[in-house]
Amino acid sequence: MLTIVDVKNFVNVFFCYAREDEILRNELEKQLRILNRQGLILNWHDRMISPGMEWAHEINKRLNTAQIILLLLSPDFMDSDFCYSIEMKRALERHDAGEARVIPIILRAVHWNDAPFSKLQVLPTNGKPVKSWNDHDEAFLDIARGILRVIKELHASSNATEGDVKYKTAQYESAFALYEEALHIDPNSTSAYSGINRVLEILRRLKESQAQLQAELKETRLKLELQQTEAEELKNQFSQLRQDFAQLQHENYMLHETLGQRDKEVRILRETLHSFTQDSKTKAGDTNSWREVDQIMLE
Repeated sequence: MLTIVDVKNFVNVFFCYAREDEILRNELEKQLRILNRQGLILNWHDRMISPGMEWAHEINKRLNTAQIILLLLSPDFMDSDFCYSIEMKRALERHDAGEARVIPIILRAVHWNDAPFSKLQVLPTNGKPVKSWNDHDEAFLDIARGILRVIKELHASSNATEGDVKYKTAQYESAFALYEEALHIDPNSTSAYSGINRVLEILRRLKESQAQLQAELKETRLKLELQQTEAEELKNQFSQLRQDFAQLQHENYMLHETLGQRDKEVRILRETLHSFTQDSKTKAGDTNSWREVDQIMLE
């Protein structure tokens, strides 16, 4: 039973075949019809060229844009210069460039082991020609399953590639979702597994960095609290110093006031004493004896 895969876009499939194998090609198309209905593939072959169109141009256009190219092998295919030397050659060029997937399908027994495509895995399973199967439907079902497997791989690869783009732009959640979707489509996708591991490693590092930053933030907050405490203490000390300085200024002012008062009192006393001595000298008439007294008082 074929598995229905939820994918975004269909895959373009190009049939490269000899006209003598058209009946077998039609039988294969019937087996692939379910994939068409599910929106997984869009088939194309030369019988779809509309009247009045340039057939060579149309074939080249479809051949150069297909993602899967089916080589329907038979003696007639190998005998056809157009199939072998033109279509197959271009298909293998795109396959080697990673632009398309070429799948050789053995319809009828033919020597193909030394052909340029012999390095590729063929269908049906074990390379048994369709015509050699007792039931052709089983052979084409086997081929359809193989094609579906390739479709999964292509979509998984596409998602993984898109995930790589998201990964490179640090969109890790989006990248992880694409890698997961790729694995859902193809559980054997090594690129998706690799991508998930890269994202998990980045997330692990980010988590470690976050923990380190939180520890540093906590330490910084403690230092800030200590600095605030010290600043508050210095503020209080400065306020006390200002109060003490103001008190000292007041005391100094009061001392100056007191000294000034004392100087005033002393001056008055001196003046009084001087006046007294002058009166005493006049009354006594002894000027010389009182001169010494005046000198002592002035000093």
